[in-house]
Amino acid sequence: MDAVACGKQKQPPWKHPSDYDLESYSSGDGVDGELGSTQVPAKAYFLLASAVVSLSSIAPLLDLQTGTSPTMKIVWRQAATAMLFFPFASWEIYQNGWPRLSIPQWMTFMVSTSSYAIFSVTFVIALGYTSVGNVVILSNTMSLILLIGKLFVGDPVSLLECMGAMVAFGGAYLCSRDSASHHGTSNALYGDVLAIASAIGGVGYLVFAKASRQHIPMMTFMFLTMAVGDVLLVGFQLWILNETVTFDRDKSHGLWGFLTMQPDRLPLEFTMAFVCNCLGTMGYIRSMQYFDNLVISSATLLEPVVAEFMACALGVGRLPGIP
Repeated sequence: MDAVACGKQKQPPWKHPSDYDLESYSSGDGVDGELGSTQVPAKAYFLLASAVVSLSSIAPLLDLQTGTSPTMKIVWRQAATAMLFFPFASWEIYQNGWPRLSIPQWMTFMVSTSSYAIFSVTFVIALGYTSVGNVVILSNTMSLILLIGKLFVGDPVSLLECMGAMVAFGGAYLCSRDSASHHGTSNALYGDVLAIASAIGGVGYLVFAKASRQHIPMMTFMFLTMAVGDVLLVGFQLWILNETVTFDRDKSHGLWGFLTMQPDRLPLEFTMAFVCNCLGTMGYIRSMQYFDNLVISSATLLEPVVAEFMACALGVGRLPGIP
């Protein structure tokens, strides 16, 4: 009786049935029940797999961009993504109105957005100091950080969770351990620290995005994350890094420089915006309703292997063990 009541409780008008929490899963025969691990739909695995492949291409594609600062690369990428999401977010807001969140919920969203900005900017800065392989492997230690966090707060952690995270991390490390041999030791160490900082930002994003996503439609959430994060990054450029930023299409320091018609600007930027952010980041967000944060963060450990092959194919990296 309680399960039926739970399944019939009113949902926000903007929620698609596929957005509902798995706890209110309906089997289709009128009987509601909880969705176990064996009942996760096939599309959930497809979403997670496509997100892994899509986000694996970020580092190689960012390495293809030259003639601008690392932070400007992220500003361009998020601006281009916000432009792609804008019409869809506008339609959602037109249909359902502006999201009505309490002050604590807006604060949660801001922490989520700030964490994503930290995750992105430290990732791209690290690429200037160490190899694609090292950056990707260390920025994807999120599962280990989540495990440590669970242990600290007293949450139960199964032996399989620990073994899975450690084996996945160890295997990916072995695949990319010699990829930074052409970098200086001090530079590589600094890049590794930045990559770990990126992982910490990623953990914050996973945790807080899952909480705030429940109150905001998908497209609106993605648009606000990219747009607000972009504003935060520009402020970071101006007031912390003292970088030159202009409100024009200058291909080096203009906020709209990615709109320049050259191979490593507009075509590359919208490839990253669509493939990496639309398919990748949104794929992870959609997967959050089906999987625990630890499962998602463990899946990201596949990214270093895919990224190594992509970097080699694009000529910005090399496979481990190959001179």
